[in-house]
Amino acid sequence: MRSAFCDRITRGADGLLDFIDAGFINRDSEKIEGVDVNVAFDMAVTILDRPIDLGADLVANRSLTLDETFLDVNGNVDFDSDQGEFGFPDWNGNLTLRADIDDWRVTWQTRYLGSVSQDIDFVDSFSNVDRRRFRYLPGPAERRCELPRCRLYR
Repeated sequence: MRSAFCDRITRGADGLLDFIDAGFINRDSEKIEGVDVNVAFDMAVTILDRPIDLGADLVANRSLTLDETFLDVNGNVDFDSDQGEFGFPDWNGNLTLRADIDDWRVTWQTRYLGSVSQDIDFVDSFSNVDRRRFRYLPGPAERRCELPRCRLYR
């Protein structure tokens, strides 16, 4: 099998490398679509005769498409969608709330990551996120962890 990149390598008469064209090649494609939401809110209030500046910042992202198309050395198309899989949740966001009181600032921040699923290519038949092969058993240490049809002992 011959690599699609062989034409980018030039050898001299002695068989040694003369030149390697390492320029950028846009051979495959990646398609990403989504929606970004950024909201900022600030308001000055007075509580107990003290001025307080309140603020909130919301940054949220909704991923709609995350597809990759690869071409192998024979030109065959290999398509993969990572949408909603580990590392690529459908939703993620950050919320920051703040209050400025005199020379002080109080801040509370939280981060949200939506649920994800496991890529079928990486499912381990011995143990994965959907099925547990080991189970915890209460009682003496010699039977706390059990495999189907066999036991582990300390």
